[in-house]
Amino acid sequence: MVDISFRFGVQDDAPQLDRVQSLSIVGLCKSHYTNEEIRALTQHIKPYHTWIAQGMFSGFFVFLAENNGDIVGFSSISGKGILHGMYVLPEYSQRGIGSKLLSGVESTAKQRGTEYISVTASLNSQYFYEKHGYQYLGSASLPLRQGTTIKAISMQKILTCP
Repeated sequence: MVDISFRFGVQDDAPQLDRVQSLSIVGLCKSHYTNEEIRALTQHIKPYHTWIAQGMFSGFFVFLAENNGDIVGFSSISGKGILHGMYVLPEYSQRGIGSKLLSGVESTAKQRGTEYISVTASLNSQYFYEKHGYQYLGSASLPLRQGTTIKAISMQKILTCP
């Protein structure tokens, strides 16, 4: 039986966040991106342990899902309401974990006075965000290393006052 718990992330979680992020991209993006694009994306992303070591995590928070002490999903957001990631291990997808992670991030952001959340989302996640009240703002592209870009979408959700 799967027993998922949710909590805020701490610095010691960074290595597991890197692992979840990479496996999620490789396993869940292949329906909308080529192998070359996925490889470029996973190589482009700055690891969470690097962000923390460089002090780039100030103003950010991470909300994560665990199963028996192993991180199976997480979301990170800046203090300015920019959602930087929503990642769930492929074997845990379609179980409501992403929805609970997003709800936790939105609730905390609202309590901190954030008026809206913006995200540049992968093509495969558009329906997920729309289902949770995010509005499509338009097409976007993510510039990656070595001149590669991948298609993405800009989305936003206005948070109601507490």
